[in-house]
Amino acid sequence: MKNTSKGIDHCVKLCHELSPELIVMEATGGYETHLASHLQAEGFAVAVVNPRRIRDFARALGKMAKTDKIDAQVIAKYAATLEPMPTKFIDSNSRKLKALVSRRKQLLEMHTAEANRKEHAFDNEVKQSIEAIVSAIEKQIENVDKEIDNAIKQVPELKQKAEFLQSIPGIGKITAQMIVTELPELGILNRRQIAALVGVAPMNRDSGIFRGKRMTGGGRRHVRARLFLPTLVATQHNPVIKT
Repeated sequence: MKNTSKGIDHCVKLCHELSPELIVMEATGGYETHLASHLQAEGFAVAVVNPRRIRDFARALGKMAKTDKIDAQVIAKYAATLEPMPTKFIDSNSRKLKALVSRRKQLLEMHTAEANRKEHAFDNEVKQSIEAIVSAIEKQIENVDKEIDNAIKQVPELKQKAEFLQSIPGIGKITAQMIVTELPELGILNRRQIAALVGVAPMNRDSGIFRGKRMTGGGRRHVRARLFLPTLVATQHNPVIKT
């Protein structure tokens, strides 16, 4: 079935007939959000899982081929075997926030691309064209930032968490907004679990008497990448991190 309103309604109806204990789906860059929120609103437990975990699980099962039918079977096996924790309820404000944060990322990528083009532009007409586009993108980023700020202020829990994060030296408004949107588990999981979730926890590489170098990786790469510069700032201005 297609990822449309009609397809989602059909899926919800089918789930009511089957009464599953848990519905598991892959994260697909936001395309899954609408379906997940509709199913949650109907009272179903839904777990949105990192697709890399599903693929690794498929390889462990020896499933190298990839079709929609095979993927569905693998996800069902993954759900039954590992029983992932249900995802926190995705309300309309959460959907809006995720969409806005995703749009901001797109705009930043466009801004970087245009800025890079300007470095190689030698004709004034081309430079003026690029500058006009860059100016328009910057205006859109400013508007999206205001929308994100307003959406966070509408939820007291998010507003309080964002304000608390901004009190930490090295964490600014934009980083705080990203964290409360992309890392809702912060404040629920302990520090070791959060570090593993983001992919900044050093993982053991030991076997027998061999002791390998601890390495970070995996987890939510986009969150980890956007924490890099704030961390550099914190190493200079946050006494705890600096030490």
